[in-house]
Amino acid sequence: MRARNSAEPHVGSWKLPRTPVLALVLYAMLAIAAAGAFLASTRPGVLAPGVRLGATLAFGAFVLLFAVYRFALVRARRYPAGKAFFQVGVGVLFLMLLLPGVAGRPEASRLRPLEALLIDADPSVRALACEAARSRKDGRRFATQLVDRMEDSVPAVREEALRSLEALAGSSIGGTGAGAAERWRAWARAAASDSR
Repeated sequence: MRARNSAEPHVGSWKLPRTPVLALVLYAMLAIAAAGAFLASTRPGVLAPGVRLGATLAFGAFVLLFAVYRFALVRARRYPAGKAFFQVGVGVLFLMLLLPGVAGRPEASRLRPLEALLIDADPSVRALACEAARSRKDGRRFATQLVDRMEDSVPAVREEALRSLEALAGSSIGGTGAGAAERWRAWARAAASDSR
């Protein structure tokens, strides 16, 4: 058995080339992964869901080949071990962040129900929730909260709440002006007892 030259990096019986081909392949994989992740995060509804998975797989392949390459260099004593472990560790950390469901991506378990959106601190969210209530099949169950939104401090929220109540009731039963909230509240109680 021949003794291997410790200056030549190798993986098993394969010698790593001295040419920059491997480095170019690694950087190409990194660029593909970065481009895929960027496109998937900036255009989530346009691109196929597989683009994000493809980016994650490309980056995973990059990290794997990068680790093999770095540790072969460490084994040949041509690269410091601490630096190689740090670089591979950072690569694995970024790979974990690319995995689905990580880094703040909205998941079904984190979506807030409409009831919570109707009392959100942001008035634009409250107005949009009022608008969404009239489109729901079970919209009448939000009637009491919509009546509460008629007394909101923001005019846009009040307008959307009134439009939703009128759409759900089929007409302007409670109307507007003095006492409108109480008339709508009476309708909401009746609608709630009818839906049970």
